[in-house]
Amino acid sequence: METPELTDLKQPIAIRTEHVAEHQTTLYIKQFRTLQNRDGDFKVYEDLGEAPERRQLFFVDGRAPPFKQRRYFYDTSGAPLFDISGKKGTVTWCAYFPGEKKKSEPIARFAPRWNPLINMLDVYVKNSAGNGEEVKLKVRGQDLLKHRIHVYLDKALVMSINRIRGHAVATDTEWTAEVARGMDISLVSPRLISN
Repeated sequence: METPELTDLKQPIAIRTEHVAEHQTTLYIKQFRTLQNRDGDFKVYEDLGEAPERRQLFFVDGRAPPFKQRRYFYDTSGAPLFDISGKKGTVTWCAYFPGEKKKSEPIARFAPRWNPLINMLDVYVKNSAGNGEEVKLKVRGQDLLKHRIHVYLDKALVMSINRIRGHAVATDTEWTAEVARGMDISLVSPRLISN
């Protein structure tokens, strides 16, 4: 399936400004699931071609205590970037910088929108590249089987995610993502691709 044309952003959107794409970027994401860890761990690479030419950018730890929904994001050095967790009593997930959950407002909120046919999710980002102003991204599935997901800023396509392998529980799953110039690549989180 051909990737549609993305729109470069004039005003970058970021929760971590150091990870804003300087040009349109292709990412490769792999989810490692087991029967004991259904959510699994994720690794995100800059896709420079077939392995070993992929450069790892992030690691997402999907393990959490029983009955807790939480994922921890780290860079390749192991430094924590942020974590996301399910908000009590809702289907919304929130992102916080490490150690700030009880002290501050979330840096991003991932709010699913019910639709019987396709994935729909709205992401509200406190844009650190835009004086903390809130920006709304619309995440929309393009088919029933979640093969392709598009992310829009207003009507402009800023990200396109394509599942290339896997889907079942306890099976590794792989995606590629095209990210527009000006987008924070750490926003290509498991909440977008596996909600």
